[in-house]
Amino acid sequence: NLSRKILAHPLIGAVRYNTGGDSPFTPAEILEKLTPLAEQYSKELYVDLEGRQVRVDEWTPFGRGCVTLNRDFELELPGKIFFRGAGWCEIVNFDARERKVYVEPTVRRANYCLGKTQSVHVVAKRFEVRGYLGGQDVEYIRAAAKLGLNKFMLSFVESPSDLAEFHSRYRSCFSGSGILPADLTLKI
Repeated sequence: NLSRKILAHPLIGAVRYNTGGDSPFTPAEILEKLTPLAEQYSKELYVDLEGRQVRVDEWTPFGRGCVTLNRDFELELPGKIFFRGAGWCEIVNFDARERKVYVEPTVRRANYCLGKTQSVHVVAKRFEVRGYLGGQDVEYIRAAAKLGLNKFMLSFVESPSDLAEFHSRYRSCFSGSGILPADLTLKI
């Protein structure tokens, strides 16, 4: 299996599991499979949480001109959104309540399909993702704590309150004084 091949490679010193993708397995099942492999090959295993990462929430034909995002957001136009494979598009309107962004699709990519969990980037007069932890972050934190994993990568940390939200959820997974200190890597 691919995970075993990667972990067994002598030049690999650590691995990360990106939690933002879609999987048929629960967070607990995924980490229960990866943890013994990482231990077998003496590799550090990092759980790479979604954090503020904005993604496409459902498969969408690009020519439709509308995409539903995975996070609650606040937006002030003008703005642009970047889709891998389609490039930058002007945001013409949005419905924050429905998490929808409307774009002017480019003709050359009218038949392109935006994939579920595909990351996007928004640049606007003002764009804010509400809350820090997203997707299944809390479930991954619980599963990691249960397995004794404490290495996390946090994406798009913007303020001390983001770290406080993580630490609050992480600490809630432990009872009494047996808290395993979190080893964090902050990244964009």
